Order: sequence, then C-alpha cells, then structure tokens
Amino acid sequence: MLDALLARFARLGNEAAEVNALLQKGGPVEEAEQRLERVAASAEELLGDAQRDGFEDATRQAESIHKQSLSARNRLKLLREKKQ
Repeated sequence: MLDALLARFARLGNEAAEVNALLQKGGPVEEAEQRLERVAASAEELLGDAQRDGFEDATRQAESIHKQSLSARNRLKLLREKKQ
C-alpha cells in the first residue's frame, strides 16, 4: 500500500515540475491552470486513500499538495484575468 502511495506522490511531483517548466518557457497559462487542477484532483484522491489506509504523514502531505496546487491555479487565473 505504502509503495503505491509513494509512487503516486512521485507522479504528482513530476506533474508539478512539468507545469513549472511550462510556465518558465512562457507556455500557455490556461494549460498550466488545467494541469494544476488535475494535480489538485489527484492529490485529493491521494489524500482520501492515505486517510483510509491510516497513513497520517501521507495524508498531511497530500492535503498540502492539494492546497498548494489550488492556490497556484487561482493565482494563475487571476494573472490571466488581469492581462485580459
């Protein structure tokens, strides 16, 4: 169980790094928003699974990733709306 959770955390980290690279290259903000939404949704699923399986540290980390992803997505949305 723990190995599966850790693999999912690794995928979340990779996706977040890809979004960061996209933005650093001047990629489309809307795409970054969508990808961060997916990261947040995956983190929320991971949070539920970690809670169900009793992994408290993983639960806290997944909750943190979820909140950070939503926060970053919201900041990008505000930035995009300001530019319009």
